[in-house]
Amino acid sequence: MDLLALFHKGGLVMYPILLASIIAVAIGVNRYLCYKGAVANIELLKERLPELLRHNRLEEAKVICEEAGGSW
Repeated sequence: MDLLALFHKGGLVMYPILLASIIAVAIGVNRYLCYKGAVANIELLKERLPELLRHNRLEEAKVICEEAGGSW
């Protein structure tokens, strides 16, 4: 039996299961992309940012934040 035949043999209950599976995969991909985009270079921020902010060097601090990446 091929996959399509097994699907049809399962009857009407297979359609909601298929829909739920597609939604679950879509949510998983969305969460992966969201978390991947949220990763930042924390070490760069921890080392340089406090010093720049203490000396009121805001433009340089902004550049460091942009270079570190992440979702902010």
